Amino acid sequence: MAVPILYLNTFPNSASADGDGAALEIFADDGSNQHQTILATVGGLLTFTLTSRGSAFTSGTYPNIPIVTTGAPAGPGQAGTVTVGVSATGQITVVTPSVPGYGYALQNFGFSAASMLVIGTPGSVIATIAIASVLPCSAPFPIGTKFIEMEVDANGPASVTIDSTLTSIGLTNGILTTLQATLTTVVNRIAANERLARRVSTVYVPVQGASGAGFSVPTSLQVIMGTAAA
Repeated sequence: MAVPILYLNTFPNSASADGDGAALEIFADDGSNQHQTILATVGGLLTFTLTSRGSAFTSGTYPNIPIVTTGAPAGPGQAGTVTVGVSATGQITVVTPSVPGYGYALQNFGFSAASMLVIGTPGSVIATIAIASVLPCSAPFPIGTKFIEMEVDANGPASVTIDSTLTSIGLTNGILTTLQATLTTVVNRIAANERLARRVSTVYVPVQGASGAGFSVPTSLQVIMGTAAA
């Protein structure tokens, strides 16, 4: 069975149509809206396969290590980092997502020269990893997005949820478990060939200033797509 494709448009605002007494709202398309396509093979980092474990790394656990494409062509994907576990023998034994990011495909990845100096030495033999599975998702919406329009193709239905930058999915408890709980509910399902608009609220993240005073800044939302519930 073909997987559903989800199409998105984002809008900064809406406006009342003339003469309708505010009974009908229309999107105020100021040219800043985005159109995105979410495929089931492109998304946030989920699981990895170690294709080679390398050697001469420094034993320990290293979070938020960026990954880079190995070989050609260069693969897609942005903002993803991983936690790397190195055994006492100097080999990489564990790779898990730190920040899943977005836009990744199933491809081979490794570590940059700068990352190699964090988890090893110039003499370390580079390890390689392959993305084994991804979480289908959109790129983050532009700051200030108030409405999104979603449409599923004829391969629907699809289940969707809206999340703040893929960090609140529950990596600590395991992404797959959380997804099974949040993405397979009927309330989040979009039927085949269905188009709907949904208002979204800006998410604010607390930030501690240099003076110790706390303040909040807006962060982006993104759509996360799962397979439809049976």
